[in-house]
Amino acid sequence: MRLYYLSFLSLFFLAIVGVYTYPSQAVTYLTHSDWELNEAPSIAAEENIVYVVWNCWHSEFESKIYCTYSTDQGKTWRNATCLSPNSRIATSPKVVLINKTAHIVWKEFSYGYPEIFYINGTWKNWSKALQLTYDNPRKNNIYDVNIGVAENDTIYLVWKDYRTGSSEIFFKRRNNYVWEEDKRLTYDYTPSYNPSASSYKNKIFVVWEDWGLGTRICMMKSEDSGVSWSEKEYLTTDGDSERPDVAVEKDNVYITWKMKIDGDSRICFISSYDGGKTWNDIYTIAKGSNNINPKISVHNDTVVVVWQSRKEDRYDICMKVSFNKGKNWSDIINLTRGSINAYDVSIYLSNNILYTVWQDYHEASYSDICYASFHLVQLPIPSVEIYMEDYDRITVDVFANNISSSDVSTLGCVVEYKDREGNWIPINVSFCSNHWTGHVNVSSEMEDLELYTFRAKFVNSVGMESPWQYANVQLESKNKAPFLEVGFVLLVMILVLFIRSVRKL
Repeated sequence: MRLYYLSFLSLFFLAIVGVYTYPSQAVTYLTHSDWELNEAPSIAAEENIVYVVWNCWHSEFESKIYCTYSTDQGKTWRNATCLSPNSRIATSPKVVLINKTAHIVWKEFSYGYPEIFYINGTWKNWSKALQLTYDNPRKNNIYDVNIGVAENDTIYLVWKDYRTGSSEIFFKRRNNYVWEEDKRLTYDYTPSYNPSASSYKNKIFVVWEDWGLGTRICMMKSEDSGVSWSEKEYLTTDGDSERPDVAVEKDNVYITWKMKIDGDSRICFISSYDGGKTWNDIYTIAKGSNNINPKISVHNDTVVVVWQSRKEDRYDICMKVSFNKGKNWSDIINLTRGSINAYDVSIYLSNNILYTVWQDYHEASYSDICYASFHLVQLPIPSVEIYMEDYDRITVDVFANNISSSDVSTLGCVVEYKDREGNWIPINVSFCSNHWTGHVNVSSEMEDLELYTFRAKFVNSVGMESPWQYANVQLESKNKAPFLEVGFVLLVMILVLFIRSVRKL
């Protein structure tokens, strides 16, 4: 066996974040409607438990709240249960989980004006629906109800309410299993719309759009589970900002929203690492005229932002991922490429699994609820090793470091080499245990190509790619090797003769 000197040149291409996603299973239709309008889905997950709620319009004057449930991370689903069988028009449900018990709120038109209703339970046992608000002394006109959980299982609600004569933000919480009085958060009599709330332990953050001077994103926070609140803070001053969403993890606060500037509809992001005391610069997640309805979720250091992006005559769900608290971001990932017309996405991130539901419009009059989960893993940079056992065959091995074996097996690997004309030629590779391997046969016309350059990258099922990783191998041709061997032998013989002649002297 002949051994040759191999020189490796690793050229790292700088990439912001390498990320791959692969569906944990195919898209699942949770409803199958030919004429009903299923809309406004909401999702929550805990360990292997996943709950999805939505409302279904059976007719123009009848809408019910439905719930379905999975115990295996969404691989299989139970038949949907109606949670509001006696309601006339119930819409816009939201769900959270506490110790695998679902807590659900929705808006219901029971007596002419919308009120908030609440129910809790598990799949087999549900409480009686409880009305939480009353249109007294004047109509509430409640919209945009949100539900969350703070420290000690304190459940809280945030919504938009017209009871004061203008659109204001209200708050309500359940402490020690008792629902307290409604609390008004805004008092400036300028319209406040589209609130969103998130919490970590006893800290609750509420954001909304304020229509006082243009549309700006505002924030208030509580550090005692909603007992007291900070003053309103404006987070944006430029452009028309709307549809904010917030996610909190420890002292890290993340907010996304849509901003219109000179006809450009941007998805924006801002972060704070000290509980909202100071804020980092605004980052633009996506630009374009057709981006709407951003949503955000966080788990540990991973932050996910999704939104709707119009493509010709339909909407896709797009996503960006950060694995370092929003400091760097992946490229845009299209989660729903194809014929799906996706609206009103809801997401929940847990242990790098992104649970998603959305509304799939078939026609204007009816739609279904779709579900999919995506495994989010930071894409490794390939490690390329090259060796050869004779003149005619080069072997290339590609490894993925710092990634679990189960994740490695889901990747695709592309390996290419550069020919004499500078063209990149793909080679076949196969996955063997924990790496990919491929071979190149050195043809006679390529024997004088002393430097072979290879490159490798990883690709996932949705088309995301790692940076190319390059490696070179220096080898000697067949024609040069015998000459070099003869020359080496002659050099040794001359050296021996010289040493002998010196000794005789």
